[in-house]
Amino acid sequence: MVQSTPEDSISYVLTAYQGSCVAYDTAFVKYNRVANAGIEDTVCYTSTKVLLGNGYDLSVFLGFMYYKGGADFRDNWFSSRTIANTEYFKYLSMFMQTTSFKSWAQSTGFLNDFTEDLYREQTIKEPWFINYFEQLTAFSDPDLRALDTFVYYIDQNQKLKNNYNQTGNYSNYAGQLTTFFAFYDDFVSNQLNTISISWISITGKDTSFNGSLQESAIAIAEPSRTTTYIQQVITPEYAEIDETIVYVDTIPEVAFAVQWQIDSSVVFQNYTFPQEGAMQYSWNFGDGSSASHDIHPLHTFAAFDTLFRVCLTATNDCGSYTWCDTIYIDSAHWGGNMRSITTPKDIVAASSVKESGIEAVLYPNPTSGNCNMSYRISTEANLRITDAQGRLVYESRLAEGEGLKSIPSEGFSNGLYIFSVQTEAGSVKGRIMVQR
Repeated sequence: MVQSTPEDSISYVLTAYQGSCVAYDTAFVKYNRVANAGIEDTVCYTSTKVLLGNGYDLSVFLGFMYYKGGADFRDNWFSSRTIANTEYFKYLSMFMQTTSFKSWAQSTGFLNDFTEDLYREQTIKEPWFINYFEQLTAFSDPDLRALDTFVYYIDQNQKLKNNYNQTGNYSNYAGQLTTFFAFYDDFVSNQLNTISISWISITGKDTSFNGSLQESAIAIAEPSRTTTYIQQVITPEYAEIDETIVYVDTIPEVAFAVQWQIDSSVVFQNYTFPQEGAMQYSWNFGDGSSASHDIHPLHTFAAFDTLFRVCLTATNDCGSYTWCDTIYIDSAHWGGNMRSITTPKDIVAASSVKESGIEAVLYPNPTSGNCNMSYRISTEANLRITDAQGRLVYESRLAEGEGLKSIPSEGFSNGLYIFSVQTEAGSVKGRIMVQR
């Protein structure tokens, strides 16, 4: 037994010796998390904090303006205000939600420069940005020296540097900054209480406010479990609600087991966890055949009484992860894997039935599309599938002997279904879950 405090994801290998025998075991400690930052947009990171929100934030606005205007922007326009009012950042963040700000931005060309041309999202995804954001919004530095940090890191990234240099013309904005602050002063005096920005965290059944910068378009969180964050912006002109989901520990634990064997054909049950997100699978059956990309594949091996090394690779936006096992295909027709695995027994039992002279397995289970039933029966049988309320959704005859029946479950609604196979000698029942 050893104790360790890793700073990143890492594998530990234990080696044990006795005489000429050597054994190995591996433990994998996961630190990576994935934040769903938008539609088809995933951020992989290894820190304990995640940045939530969007690029329409004062932190990007101030950084961009300082990058373009330098000391003129910071010293001539901002220093006197930030020294006098440490709440300035919060007020400005809410001011950016008003029609006055958008009218000013439209008239100066800033709106197009900032919205269409600037790499805002790429900027906030940079590893340094969260530190810059915390430094800027700590409300403890009226000189805004965090902006120097912003400029330094933009200049270190050639792609961002080129983009910032080519986007906009500061002189177009500078001539209108007097109007900008006139709008801002009017907002603080007369409209400040008409706008609110808040963050709500939902973890399991627990709902709470996120206390990190409630009045900011960006927030920082340190989730210990997968959490949904909801940002609400309420103004006199509009109300907007945005959702961000942070998946914790989404580096998958890859695992599988033999669910059923009929002759040399095997149904594999994929127990990779979790299966959220854009997960793809590749099965190498160790017999020279083409790879399968099914979640729960059916594969026919060419030989009995033979060992095959089967490998499953799961791939998501953060990388590929592989787990292998040795499978024995025995001529008694009911072989299995060589590894002791704790599997969800209720799922296996629910989708695999064997009694009254009936042997059947329905897979994949759960299913997100159509599914199949492999069966072995001595006489003709009737297959019925009902929903949880007992309503019949599918019925078909099964021919005597061994067979494979395709079931159009793609048309079923999400939920639990009961299947039954009935012959003159008896019947069996099982369950299947449709989940998309």
